[in-house]
Amino acid sequence: MARSTVSIGSTGEDVKYLQQSLTKLSYSVGPTDGIFGSKTETSVRLFQKDKGLVIDGIVGYSTWTAIDNALKLLFTIDNYFSYKENTKYVYEGKWSEYASYSVVVDYLTADHVQLRAFDGGVDLVKVIENKDGKLTLLLSRESDYRENLITMPSNNPEILLKEPLIKGTTWTITGNKKRYISNVEVDITTPLSKYKALEVTTENKSDKTLDYYVANIGLVKFHQH
Repeated sequence: MARSTVSIGSTGEDVKYLQQSLTKLSYSVGPTDGIFGSKTETSVRLFQKDKGLVIDGIVGYSTWTAIDNALKLLFTIDNYFSYKENTKYVYEGKWSEYASYSVVVDYLTADHVQLRAFDGGVDLVKVIENKDGKLTLLLSRESDYRENLITMPSNNPEILLKEPLIKGTTWTITGNKKRYISNVEVDITTPLSKYKALEVTTENKSDKTLDYYVANIGLVKFHQH
């Protein structure tokens, strides 16, 4: 639907939609009252700067298009909880300490998945939960048996991914490690394909790990510094 060009002093539904959209994209516009005031103009200028547009505070075709494209990149945790039962995933390692390994989906419910990872040694079983805007690792333990552990209580849950899925979302995990979304549109290459990925950084004073998630696929790549 075509939208009108709006700028400071404009009012109406297009301005209100603009304010709602910028808020979703983490720009502070103040109240979504349909009045294009100074706060809205400041947010528009910041958005235009971030997207490499002409910084004039006027929302015309180019800025509306950029806003629509940015909104399309906003996903929820559901988009990254993409598993199919009895499916095998293969992850390629690059160094001896991070050898290639395979992951099999053993059990799957609407909001839980049980994965079994193996690299030729002992199998590692992981149970992941998708709930309340968070992707949480509930269980991780060695096991030689294909038993259903989805309902087993979790003693040490670890949040893998958390909404809002925007740059800067931050949380703390065990060991006082900081985990945060460091980028939302990173170009990565895997043996299978090239993707636009969401980058999650986990760090403390001594090391840093980068995980890459792709919508409708899940975790596709990781790297440790």
